[in-house]
Amino acid sequence: MFQSLLEKNPTETIHLLAFLSLFGLLLSAGLEMGLRDFIHSVRRQPLIPTLSLNFVMIPVVGVVISGFMKLDFESSQSLLLLAAAPFAPVVPLFVGMSRGNQVLASSFTGIIPFFSGLFTPAALSLGFWLGGIPKPYETSPIEILGATLSSITLPLFIGTLVQQKNPKLAGVLQKPIGWLAEIAGILSLACLIYVERSSLIATTSDAAASVVLFTETSFMLGWLVARHDVQDRIAMAFGSSNRNIGLGIFLATNGAGGNANLSPILSTSLLILGCGLINVAVIRTFSGRCTLNGRP
Repeated sequence: MFQSLLEKNPTETIHLLAFLSLFGLLLSAGLEMGLRDFIHSVRRQPLIPTLSLNFVMIPVVGVVISGFMKLDFESSQSLLLLAAAPFAPVVPLFVGMSRGNQVLASSFTGIIPFFSGLFTPAALSLGFWLGGIPKPYETSPIEILGATLSSITLPLFIGTLVQQKNPKLAGVLQKPIGWLAEIAGILSLACLIYVERSSLIATTSDAAASVVLFTETSFMLGWLVARHDVQDRIAMAFGSSNRNIGLGIFLATNGAGGNANLSPILSTSLLILGCGLINVAVIRTFSGRCTLNGRP
């Protein structure tokens, strides 16, 4: 039955699973922290440098890399779509695994969608104009704002509100909701791989190398822009390097009547996630050695 639904309406099925995963992950993150922690963490990191990095500098980095690597149109489009969509919902998970400031990561993952609705269209227009690349989408800032608020900011707000009013209930709900969200995310990714399996293998080595270069450059830029301690730098570095796959897919499928080729978005997203996991492993290894050597 599920396979039949996927074959009949692949885009709608993937969108539904992706939405459920996004909503659940951020609801779970909100249930884990209070409103006071949320406000305090946002005050730790200046907003203007963070917005400038994610909506100006990183899209420009995407343009430079796609031009330098001489990528084809579809690979360039997928890279720029994700370059203009910062702070993926997976960021709090990666930051937690790396022993970074998870509250800061969750807070910015929740508030950045407010600005994505305003700045993502401008960032994309700038990127496609600089790179001389045709736009793969036709959508309005209101549509982007609605998509990001409903799937990311709203559940985070609900979670923090429940945690503030009833911490005991929040503790009971947090893990089951997180597990269900992870299952939905795995199913969404599996469906996307299944639908695009025939074209996924066509990813070139140049396209793969450009994504790795883009991700690691974005990671270092986030690390440099962050203030305060190492934990804050970890949070901002993962926020800048892990892009919002759901928003990228939304923009890609909103063009071409929903019949867009999603394989470049999929391959780019998988590589970004892979780089994120490698960065987690490197940070954990380095921090473990520092602890063994008696350093903080």
